[in-house]
Amino acid sequence: MEKKETKSFAIIGLGNPGKIYQNTRHNTGQSALDIFVKNHSKNFTRSKKLQIAKITLKNINIFCMKSEEFLNISGYGYFQLIKQNQIINQNIILLADDIDLSLGSIIIQQSKAHGGNNGIKSLFNHIKKDPIIKIRIGIGRPLVKGIPTYESDEIAKWVLSEPKKKDKELLRQSIIQASLAIDSILINGLEITMNKFNHKI
Repeated sequence: MEKKETKSFAIIGLGNPGKIYQNTRHNTGQSALDIFVKNHSKNFTRSKKLQIAKITLKNINIFCMKSEEFLNISGYGYFQLIKQNQIINQNIILLADDIDLSLGSIIIQQSKAHGGNNGIKSLFNHIKKDPIIKIRIGIGRPLVKGIPTYESDEIAKWVLSEPKKKDKELLRQSIIQASLAIDSILINGLEITMNKFNHKI
């Protein structure tokens, strides 16, 4: 029987380090990755400026990564591990919050756009410009007097704050779906996963 070629994937959960940021909207990507790692009965260990959990799934080596640096400077740490393990862009899965998606929405796509997210910008400063797989988890845009705002200070406060109880439960459900989508991409491929999980509210 012909032996299957081993693939390597990098899975990045964006967020800021420290307990103070743990449950904020900006750490939604990390929260989804935490669930994925826990579901595979693994733990993160510290290596340089990253927390890494290595998972083997059939013929796939999976490097799950969270940065111990702030979002806007986290890209180089991810890049070092990606380069060291010769992981191609189409095998990079990045989980991130997205203010342009309504709360509860998940969109999975291949993309080389950062969408204004400083964590994604930082990564794209170092890796090749080929598209990566993005799992965008909607957190909604903040409202000022009932109108969506594009004002940078309001957005900063929004993403670095915790959702209220009602929104927290809806966000928790989308975080769980995002974690399940990782397994689906690895096992079933991107197209099947997009058809199954992509939805907007």
